[in-house]
Amino acid sequence: MNARSYFVRTPTETGMEQRRRGPNFAGRDEYKAIGPAKRVEPPFFLRGVRHALRATSRLLYVTPALVLVKLVFWAMGDARGDLMIVPFVSVVLAFFVTLIVFVFGTAAWWMVSDGKGALALQPPFSSDGAPLEQDAAEALPRALDAPVGARVSVTGTVTRLAPDQEEVLVRDFWGHGDEPWRGTVIAPFALRVDGREDALVVVQCSQRSPLVVARPREVTAKEFLGALDDASRGAFQKLGGKPEGARGRAAEGPLVEVREGDTVEVMGIVASRFDNLRALDLGLAIPEARSGYREVSAVHGVVVSDLGEWTLRIAVTSPRS
Repeated sequence: MNARSYFVRTPTETGMEQRRRGPNFAGRDEYKAIGPAKRVEPPFFLRGVRHALRATSRLLYVTPALVLVKLVFWAMGDARGDLMIVPFVSVVLAFFVTLIVFVFGTAAWWMVSDGKGALALQPPFSSDGAPLEQDAAEALPRALDAPVGARVSVTGTVTRLAPDQEEVLVRDFWGHGDEPWRGTVIAPFALRVDGREDALVVVQCSQRSPLVVARPREVTAKEFLGALDDASRGAFQKLGGKPEGARGRAAEGPLVEVREGDTVEVMGIVASRFDNLRALDLGLAIPEARSGYREVSAVHGVVVSDLGEWTLRIAVTSPRS
């Protein structure tokens, strides 16, 4: 059974759209603000023209007064009223010239940026893998001691729950191109905490694509999808993950991964507690015993997931050497 969860996110004019599939769920969500996401600003020249257009449009409110003054002078037989034509024509001319420059400039920028490229995705990590935002994790309780529903932070070593799982347990691709999109695949995995053999922290995700912070590498969408098995490629195809954009240009961007043996810090919500790992409905064929652990029936722990408004956060603090 495929126990992995798949998420595809695309930026919209109002925020973010997410499509998701998993062993026991499927859905489509829209968020006004779910991040990180940003809108690319137009060039400096266009921003200046935009401000000029706003100013000249406000000056148009003065033109009726200029016409009224001219009519008063005309009624008095005073030729000085003709002078009102100069500021009237100047304001109208300035407005329409600025409008034309703005329309054609915006159209040119829109074509160069490929339209939808005006909306972009902002990863939560820098080029060297450092997080762009810091979370105050020191005040959060330890996962193994926290009650269900508590927000926790836990640091441990990533390990697979079943021997048939891949070594790479999380892949997060941020594609930029004609149609920017983010594709995330995450499999349930466990954390070894404090060297304990009788307790595990199981990490699972189903509501929102997690924020993954690690050192990225640049790949194309074709390379990202090509590294997946047929089931995963089919899942992304159903969710709308495209290797190429509307104009045929290959999407490319940073890819971050979480592998077995990495040391990670996970922030999430305690979804449940368990006394028998094999009793969890994870969609995995968990063996009777695991190398390095006691009998699975003796292993207890907690499941950390994304519940409510919280997004699961996974930061690789020390990659496997």
